Amino acid sequence: MKTPAFPRAQITKGAIPRAADNFYFFADQLEALRGDAYTVNDEWLNYTIYRPVGVAGLITPWNTPFMLETWKVAPALASGCTVVLKPAEWSPLSASQLCKVIQEADLPPGVFNCVHGYGESAGAPLVAHPMVNLISFTGETTTGQIIIKNGADTLKRYSMELGGKSPNIVFDDVDMERAIDAALWQVYSLNGERCTAASRLFLQETIHDEFVKKLAERVRRIKVGDPNDVEHRSRPVDSSRALEPRSRLHGHSKSRWRNRLGGRRSPTCLSGQRG
Repeated sequence: MKTPAFPRAQITKGAIPRAADNFYFFADQLEALRGDAYTVNDEWLNYTIYRPVGVAGLITPWNTPFMLETWKVAPALASGCTVVLKPAEWSPLSASQLCKVIQEADLPPGVFNCVHGYGESAGAPLVAHPMVNLISFTGETTTGQIIIKNGADTLKRYSMELGGKSPNIVFDDVDMERAIDAALWQVYSLNGERCTAASRLFLQETIHDEFVKKLAERVRRIKVGDPNDVEHRSRPVDSSRALEPRSRLHGHSKSRWRNRLGGRRSPTCLSGQRG
């Protein structure tokens, strides 16, 4: 059975509509992208012209594969670039489906290309290739640093979206229910496997206890299971490589946090960091 990268409900209601919107959005942006011209000292005429970069190598992650692939492919094609898409080896099927969709759009041969494989054997040659003018990469920070180094000899242009550790900051004048909705979505949607995950909460002391209590109640109701079941809001991790770092974090949590809700097989909420 083909297992989605994240729960089906989030795919059908979010990722697929957003993927289609990406093409409409960037097509509209091209209408607004115009050059500029102005005189200098009534003697010189300065002007800018936007031109395609050339060949764009697009390297996408596995967590929201289809949407993120279109997020890169759509602007590259709209601006007149040719594309080589290298999807994550853990989520190749959505990229193959995108290839079929683009074939139906009848692009000229060679405008859109897709290469499957591991980073070492497929991604690295793409980054180092002298005919590739730009690399757009979404993924882990260390990998992004390696990509920039490996493309330096050919003076690549880069577009990087790398990992982060973003907090939500909540003050006592907040609409608490809306803030809890946002906090849950930002860290528990997509299985928490997202570079924009707000994995920390900074709460004003006067609302801390109430906020944590209500948040914990909501976390307990999150259903984990088969991502094809629309009732499930999270799924088990997809491999041992994903399980190992989570297991380490859970092992450290008892000594670092005063309160802990959840465990290895359920969503977890930690509060009251020590030290």
